[in-house]
Amino acid sequence: MKKLKILLGVVLVCFCLVGRWGEAAAKFPEVNKQSFFAQDNANVLTAETRGLINKIGKELQTKTKAQIVAVTIDSLQGENLEEYSNKFFRKLELGDKATNNGLLFLVAVKDHKLRIEVGYGLEGAVTDGFAGSVRDKYIVPAFKKNDFNKGIQDGYIALAQKVAASYKVELESLKSIPKVEKKEPTSEEAADADDDLLISFGIIAAVVIISIIVVIKKMRQPAGHGKKHHGKSDNNYDDNDSFWDSGDSGGGGSSGGGGASGDW
Repeated sequence: MKKLKILLGVVLVCFCLVGRWGEAAAKFPEVNKQSFFAQDNANVLTAETRGLINKIGKELQTKTKAQIVAVTIDSLQGENLEEYSNKFFRKLELGDKATNNGLLFLVAVKDHKLRIEVGYGLEGAVTDGFAGSVRDKYIVPAFKKNDFNKGIQDGYIALAQKVAASYKVELESLKSIPKVEKKEPTSEEAADADDDLLISFGIIAAVVIISIIVVIKKMRQPAGHGKKHHGKSDNNYDDNDSFWDSGDSGGGGSSGGGGASGDW
């Protein structure tokens, strides 16, 4: 019995050592202090984009203490995307120590994977759903065209704007970025828009008429008519739920909050 206990103890120690070795096995790139907010280890960003991201990131940090860092790597080297991002987030010690308002925008180019890892202090501003919308609207479409420079720049700007707005500050570094000009609709597109407007008015009118009919019917019904519902509502929608907060949940751990993952 004593030998069995010793054997179990040895096995337990071995498991602990293997676990610690696995924790340290992840290889992270060296921190680039010269270009902290745009650490382009995969060499996919132009000098102009790196400069712009660093300018935006520095101003955001100065005004809010929040840090948004974009990092590109060639490969995760077999590591799990979410775990790698969370560990790297902690290694970089992103955000203010008291408020944990950091964000890691990680791109593994050869693996075709990306992760927006959000610190707990920014979860209210950059929800899982918002991170997912930035991924789908700005990042992935550009990546599919192998335009990593545009995807990372546009994604970073969208995230920075959201964080700045949550702190109610304006970033001077964003004012120099030219706005996308609105495209004038063609005559065919304008005609389609008019048709859509007429259809919308028709639908609204129908809904109003039906609502009036339902109200009149209820007014004519005697008091107490109909069954009462007890317990849980038949409607599965929770008033506390948000459309943007569905799906995309990930991250967690001591430094990372929510976020969004993706591939292309």
